[in-house]
Amino acid sequence: MKELQQLVVAIDFSRPCINALQEAARMAQWSGAKLVMVHVVDEAALDAMRSQIDVEKVDVLGRAASRLKEFVESHGCWQIDYSLEIRVGHPFEELVSFCESCQADLLVMGAQGNSGKGWRTGVLASNCVRRAPVDVLLVRGFQDRPFKQLLVCVDFSETAKRAIERGLAIARQDRAAVEFLFVFQPINEMTGDLAAFVQIMPPVNNVDYRQTAEKDLEIFMKPFLVGNEDVDTRITVLESSRVADAIIGRANDSGVDLVLLGTRGRTGLKRLLMMGTTAERIVSDAPCSVLTLKPTAEG
Repeated sequence: MKELQQLVVAIDFSRPCINALQEAARMAQWSGAKLVMVHVVDEAALDAMRSQIDVEKVDVLGRAASRLKEFVESHGCWQIDYSLEIRVGHPFEELVSFCESCQADLLVMGAQGNSGKGWRTGVLASNCVRRAPVDVLLVRGFQDRPFKQLLVCVDFSETAKRAIERGLAIARQDRAAVEFLFVFQPINEMTGDLAAFVQIMPPVNNVDYRQTAEKDLEIFMKPFLVGNEDVDTRITVLESSRVADAIIGRANDSGVDLVLLGTRGRTGLKRLLMMGTTAERIVSDAPCSVLTLKPTAEG
C-alpha cells in the first residue's frame, strides 16, 4: 500500500469541515504526510461583490487568508508539517487542479457545507467523489472523534484491495474494529448481460452460493490479514438484490462511523473516474463518514 505523503483539506468554515480538518491532522501525524489546508474564494461570488465594493481596496483575498489562518489555529494544536493556500475560481475546479498540481494522495472535506440542507451529501463533496482523480474522505458533522467501527466494502476488485489496506491502516491507528463486507445478488435476480444466461441455467441453491462466496472472501482476505492479527476484524457475507441498501443497512445496524469503498468495482469498465450506481448511493445516503478509493493507473 502506498503511504500517505500529501493530504489536502478543503476548508469552507462549516462544522463538518472542522471535523475533516482534525481527522486529516491525525492522519498526517501518524503517517508523516504533509498537510495543506485550501480555501477557494468563489469567483462568481467575487464578481457579485465587485458590483458593490472595490474588492482590491477592501482586500478580500487578504481577509480570506487571515480568516483561514485564524480558523486553522483555533481548531487544533499543530505539531505537523502544514501550509495554507488561497485559490480563486470555481471551488470544484480549483480543488481538483490543486490536488493534481501537488500530487495529493487524499482530499479530505466535510460531507456537507454551510449551504447544505437535510442529510444528503453536499453538491461539491459529491462532485469531488465522482470526478476528482484522487481518493476522497467525506467527514460528517458529528464525527468529532477517532473512528471506532469501520466497514470495508469488498467486491474482489483492485479498488477493493486498496480499501482493505487503507481500512486496516486506519483501524490500527485508531484502535478501531473493522468489518469486511461482501454483498452478493441472487443469480435469478441479476440483470443486464447475465440475464440471458440466467434464464437457461438450472435452479441455483443460494445456500451453496453463499458458502462459496464465504470461502472465496476468506481466501481473498487472507493475505491482507497476515500481520494484522492484533486488529479486531470480522468477515461478513450478505445476500441482497439491492447492494447499496444492504451496505447502508449494515452501517446503520452496526453503528459504523466510516465506510470505505472503491468507486469502481469489477464491472466498472467505462469512465473510470466516475462512480458506479452502488457507490453513488452509498456516498449520498450513508449514515456516517465515507472514504472512497479511486482506481490506480495500474488497476
